[in-house]
Amino acid sequence: SGIDANHRGSLIVVRMGNRGQVWAGSAGKGVGVYDPRSQVWKWFTTADGLGDNFVYAIATDQQGRTWVGHLSRGVSVYNGQTWKNYDATQGPLSQRVFAIAVCPVDGDVWIAGDCGLSRYSIHNDRWSYFTRLDGLPSDQASTIAFDSDGNLYMGTECEGVAVASRSSDYGAWRTTLGQLSMPLSASGEGLPSNMINDLVVSPDGTVYAATLNGLGIGKDHGQAWSFVRGANWEANVRGLESKASPIGPGTGAILSEDRCTALALDDAGRLFVGHWHAGVDILECAKLPASEARVGKIKS
Repeated sequence: SGIDANHRGSLIVVRMGNRGQVWAGSAGKGVGVYDPRSQVWKWFTTADGLGDNFVYAIATDQQGRTWVGHLSRGVSVYNGQTWKNYDATQGPLSQRVFAIAVCPVDGDVWIAGDCGLSRYSIHNDRWSYFTRLDGLPSDQASTIAFDSDGNLYMGTECEGVAVASRSSDYGAWRTTLGQLSMPLSASGEGLPSNMINDLVVSPDGTVYAATLNGLGIGKDHGQAWSFVRGANWEANVRGLESKASPIGPGTGAILSEDRCTALALDDAGRLFVGHWHAGVDILECAKLPASEARVGKIKS
């Protein structure tokens, strides 16, 4: 399979490339690419030019290059033949990279990390940077996503979700803060937490936020937020730090677990919600936040 015992258990991020390849990043073992034509895995480490072997983020730009974000050495870029590493002295502001996203309009590559946001202009071959001095609510940028118009959504570690429009050249940021304390219900209005682990934006402009206290749903490009929670929400409210449990009648929960860690959307309008302990929930976006939105479950 190409993923041997040295790699299993250490994989932390998987992305599809422009040519149908599968890229897999690991915690300590580098990054691998699977070619569906040859059905062969190839692995790269620092010996091949990676900045370090801890991979936190992967993206492919519109020129077909693969960008890999690291634990402590910025990003490494693969052009199909060689790797080049960019650290804080010549590339992104952050040494620790949490997310990479490509603007669908101009193709610029954006990097979220522990020192704010970095933007690489494909056409000008130039870096620019965004921090609290430029209006960000926090320099701890945990995740980023774009809508189809190129508007940028940034999730933070402790300060909610910030949005900037492409028409303003990302010069003005609107921030939505989560509730100061854990919500006391299975669903409700507002962003359920300021701790944002992941963001995705659907084609209709709905923003989904993976948080510590459930799934945030931002209608109309994040203008109005609501939330749904997991089957262990009541235990968490009581301070029991409960793990995931089966969803039963009367809980009011849609998710298997409160703590949401990762999100993905497919072309059929389904939302995949990854959890800390409870595997993956599959939800029908069009029906959220109704309880019948739950359509499937993948166990970890």
